[in-house]
Amino acid sequence: MAKPDPFDPRSLWPWTRYVGLLTLISGVVFLTVTELLPIPRTPRAIIGGFAILGLVVNGVLFLYNLATLVSVKLEGHNRTCFQVAVSFIVPTAFTFILASRVDAIPLETLSQMLTPWLLLPLVVFGSTGWFVGTHVDWNHPFRHFVIAATILFLLCWMWTMGMTPVPDPDGEGRGFFLDPERARRARETGQFVYRYILDGLALYAGLFLGFLKREAR
Repeated sequence: MAKPDPFDPRSLWPWTRYVGLLTLISGVVFLTVTELLPIPRTPRAIIGGFAILGLVVNGVLFLYNLATLVSVKLEGHNRTCFQVAVSFIVPTAFTFILASRVDAIPLETLSQMLTPWLLLPLVVFGSTGWFVGTHVDWNHPFRHFVIAATILFLLCWMWTMGMTPVPDPDGEGRGFFLDPERARRARETGQFVYRYILDGLALYAGLFLGFLKREAR
């Protein structure tokens, strides 16, 4: 029995419609709870929080699957151009979102970051990208670049909110909390906008080199 094609539009479209419907429902719930219903602040914040989480998660999945459907429909040069465009539009949009969360993006921050210590995270992200690139299936390659850009964006988003690790009081591991002071410094310096750009370039370079190595086999 032949293995089903995961990129068959007949199997992709139902899932795309499903997450699209969930995105619409989450958006309606969020607007209804936050703008229309006169309910107390605490339940409104809880329901609205879950609704916005569903809106973001399902919205990203919807756009991701929709882009995959478009890629499947295209062929040759048009498919290549589309995938390259999506691979760069997504991190560019994420960069603008991060930039909108800070007070300034001074060049002084970048100059302070350009030290030998900067090589460590760049090597880590670049090596991670290369390892992934040499092991994943490269059908519709833009998908891996988009996933990498999204994961890095979520990390930088949390760092702009002051996320920092703290020891578990029970001694069973480590936890995280949002440090207001770290969040304030992140807003003032724009550090994680630069981090997203630099780490993202290293991650993309690693993925691309891994892709070339796999293609050369």
